[in-house]
Amino acid sequence: MRTTSFKSSLGPMSALLFVFSLVVLIFISRFILLHALVGIGIGILAAPLIERISTRYHLPRAISGILLFTFFFLFFGTLITLLGTILSEQCLVLLQKYPQIAERVSVQVDGFCKDFPVLRDYIDKFNPARYFSFSLESALTYAQSGFLAVTNFALDVLIGVYTGIHAKTYFESLVRSFPQKNRSEAASILQESAQVMRRWFKGQLLDMLAIGLITALGLWLIGVPYWAIYGLLTALLGIIPYVGMLIVVAMATIITMSSNPELVPGVIGIFIITQMLEGYVILPLIMKGQSDLPEVPLIIFILLMGAWFGLLGFFVAPAAFAVLRVLYMRLYIPRVDARLS
Repeated sequence: MRTTSFKSSLGPMSALLFVFSLVVLIFISRFILLHALVGIGIGILAAPLIERISTRYHLPRAISGILLFTFFFLFFGTLITLLGTILSEQCLVLLQKYPQIAERVSVQVDGFCKDFPVLRDYIDKFNPARYFSFSLESALTYAQSGFLAVTNFALDVLIGVYTGIHAKTYFESLVRSFPQKNRSEAASILQESAQVMRRWFKGQLLDMLAIGLITALGLWLIGVPYWAIYGLLTALLGIIPYVGMLIVVAMATIITMSSNPELVPGVIGIFIITQMLEGYVILPLIMKGQSDLPEVPLIIFILLMGAWFGLLGFFVAPAAFAVLRVLYMRLYIPRVDARLS
């Protein structure tokens, strides 16, 4: 009897052990999986363009894919070269002036504490120079590991090229992996997920370019130093709802206050104008007819992805959340409604 009971419990134990081992393996190899998913995502985004080029000019998909990615490399390479000179100069000046900026910030905080002594204990715990130094060191670390980042991105693009060229084959193979009765639903969900990802990427890219250019132009017009850096950070961190913009505003305000305090109202005003234009003009035009992602779950998911996967996780999170939302709406909600009814 004990032998029978042991054998009956061996199945669930083996399944539990398998699941646990799988979770551990996924966690250990999470960065490899993330880069693979990024590459697949690039391929999904590029597949319709490759198909269009191939059909219009009667070219093989392989040649169409190579031409497409060559064009994008040349375009973004030229753009980075043009902007890189301005950004590198401003970054160099900012690094050189960092000790003076940190010292001035500390002096201003001490003066603020004299006016509000009740806040002394709280402000002492927040050392602006220490936190600014930490941020600067982190930025330098990322800059020093630039070769590794470029290498990883090149591998992502390589995966994207093959995925985009053979997208139809991979799609059909993936659909055939499902049972016959579920293939139609699986194909529909996969197509909807790809469309959602493409719409999100297109809208987000246009939004990032718009707010980055508007912010940089506005700050340049009022004479704010490091306007190109703030414009770039606004474009990149704008992908994180609310939190990203707050980080850029705080950084720009603190640095400007330490060197050009008379420009602080202008800096804050430019960011307010940028957010109003984004909220009332840019996003309604770009995202017209598309469903917005819920803010609170999205922010939580972004923070989790950032904690698990680092800087790349922050940028991948919104697209992954959009796809997971499709799966949630198409798979989970209908089954819950069916059970309740």
